[in-house]
Amino acid sequence: MASRLANVVPHSFTTLPQYADFHSAHRSFPCRSSDIWVASHPKAGTTWTQELVWCLVRGLDHSLSSKPLMNRFPFFEWDSLMTPELVQALESMPDDNVEKPGAQWRILEREDDPRLIKTHLHRELMPRGVRSSKSKIIYVVRDPRDVCVSLFHHTIKFLGYTGDFDHFVDMFLSARYEFGPYWSNVLSFWNRRKSDNILVLKYEDMHADLVGAVVRVAKYLEVPVPEDQLPEIVEHLSFRNMKDNPATNNESIMDGLVENTGVKFMRKGIVGDHKNVLSVDQLKMFQVWTQTCLKNSDFPYYRD
Repeated sequence: MASRLANVVPHSFTTLPQYADFHSAHRSFPCRSSDIWVASHPKAGTTWTQELVWCLVRGLDHSLSSKPLMNRFPFFEWDSLMTPELVQALESMPDDNVEKPGAQWRILEREDDPRLIKTHLHRELMPRGVRSSKSKIIYVVRDPRDVCVSLFHHTIKFLGYTGDFDHFVDMFLSARYEFGPYWSNVLSFWNRRKSDNILVLKYEDMHADLVGAVVRVAKYLEVPVPEDQLPEIVEHLSFRNMKDNPATNNESIMDGLVENTGVKFMRKGIVGDHKNVLSVDQLKMFQVWTQTCLKNSDFPYYRD
């Protein structure tokens, strides 16, 4: 997996070589003041946050929310993740398939305001117009140890990773995977949270107090909290429902193109799962890595 990666200098962003073909278009993408971005490092709670935002902005109209999330909340850099082999495989898909090259941006071009957009790009690689247009950005962050465990299983399913977990931990800590390094991703948003009016949302806080997270996001987006629908929204956003919901569990994504390994896109959704997986030595490695990466940062979380 690592052998086919490239590094974007000077942003310390690890991605696929074909990203270079899309960088200019990404940076010049025309933004709107009403755009709402959900950004994150992969496996940090992105899908959960997307659905939360959707419920607040679009409501619980099941005729709309039953559509796959990629129809409702386009993945900005999706095309840059496609290998030539994948592009060829997708050519046989129906024209209305949202995974086909160009489909995600076509949705964005015709979408009414406010557009809802997902990205895993580092902040510096997002469109230049994000700041000038005053688009809103919600950045969700999660304990990197839990991210690593979740990403390991995700990489087996979607990228065909065949190595063991110990090797994957080494890859994670050395940023030899797509969208790394982890702390570069996080700090690119954290360091701009005031200048760019970014809401930083912790996965662990969402898990502990989902109602509070809904209220906080609603306040940031300047939308009313639908008090009469709040219990239904919270139930809709429960991990059980999200995992069983075909519109959010992403089981249909790449259907027929990805080997069925038995690994689910939404696996456990719990806090602290790394304690069941990481060895004592690996926990120490994470601690040293975190302290080193955050040496000159005021980012306060996950330092233990």
